[in-house]
Amino acid sequence: MLRRRSARRCAAACLLALALAQAPAFGATAPPPDQQEFCALVGQWRAAAAVPDPAQRQHASQSAGAAAMTFVERHRGIDWVGAVGRISVSEKGNAAGEVEVCPSVWVGGLSPEGGLDSDTWAEPETHVFARLHAAKQGQKAEIRAALLGVYEKHADFPTKIWLRARLIDLTVLP
Repeated sequence: MLRRRSARRCAAACLLALALAQAPAFGATAPPPDQQEFCALVGQWRAAAAVPDPAQRQHASQSAGAAAMTFVERHRGIDWVGAVGRISVSEKGNAAGEVEVCPSVWVGGLSPEGGLDSDTWAEPETHVFARLHAAKQGQKAEIRAALLGVYEKHADFPTKIWLRARLIDLTVLP
């Protein structure tokens, strides 16, 4: 039992180190501790989904998934850093975008398919709309967002994760 706990702690520490090493380069702007914590939880969730034994995989995946979902529920407001991903403008002129905050984890107002919804888009002539319009894919950015949930029913989940969020602010970094 003690050996198993020690192995789990080592695996968790290794996953955290791997997640941080694979995170987009943010220069002098390091991800805040809560973002690092979330990225580690995502790493554990993905590792659990890869467990070979089906019964153990289901148990481990449910446990790791519950921890990540609890994090989202408890951290509705975030101030994180990442790389600007897709930006989309609807036919009615509303805009939404996403920021990659961990490897293959995007936060913002786009669904996995690129759709916008009324809870996440920025309307024309707003501060966030102007920031989205000026941002380019791949640029480093700081975001302030209100987390609304996870697109967990997507076929690529948990390999790719989209956090549904309303962007409150987006600041492109030099």
